Amino acid sequence: ALKAVRAWASKELAISLWGYASRTWVRKAWKRRLSRAMPCRFGPIKKVAETIKEHLWGI
Repeated sequence: ALKAVRAWASKELAISLWGYASRTWVRKAWKRRLSRAMPCRFGPIKKVAETIKEHLWGI
């Protein structure tokens, strides 16, 4: 259940990142978020973080 709560919280935080108006600030926020997600032991979150990191230039 704890993994599900963490996944939900991660999703909600990612949704909030779409509200930034400046590309610079949103890029910094995504990088900060990804740096927190990468050491995660929950595979799906780590996989999503890796995918976002690969495609961050186009987001």
